[in-house]
Amino acid sequence: MLPALLHIGMRTRHLLRNVELNDELCCAIATTQREPASLTLGDLTVNVDGLSRESILADWTWLIGATKLPILLTASGDAFVHDIKDGSVHLLDVGAGTLTKVADSVTEFHTRLSDKQFVSDHFTVEMIADLTRK
Repeated sequence: MLPALLHIGMRTRHLLRNVELNDELCCAIATTQREPASLTLGDLTVNVDGLSRESILADWTWLIGATKLPILLTASGDAFVHDIKDGSVHLLDVGAGTLTKVADSVTEFHTRLSDKQFVSDHFTVEMIADLTRK
């Protein structure tokens, strides 16, 4: 089971080696036309500090292989994984049981995190907004 969703503050460190994700990148993502919400990467991800990268997705090795390690987990349970063999980043959709390449490198992935459409497409923004709305 994944740890509870945590909002960590203005700067969130995940398992990306030597890359710091900045929550400010995802501020003010509109989730619906009726009621926009302001969400951060901290709202849309799970803090996995202290957990073993090698074991978090051990049950998914049949699909992701042995060369992919998690670098970011979404609040909905999906995972972005880094292929240590070729440097690419993939999205593991645990609901669909699919693995999709989203970037050729960690640097490209980091850049894509500032793209509101990419975040909206891959972080179940509307669902998280509905769950966190008071």
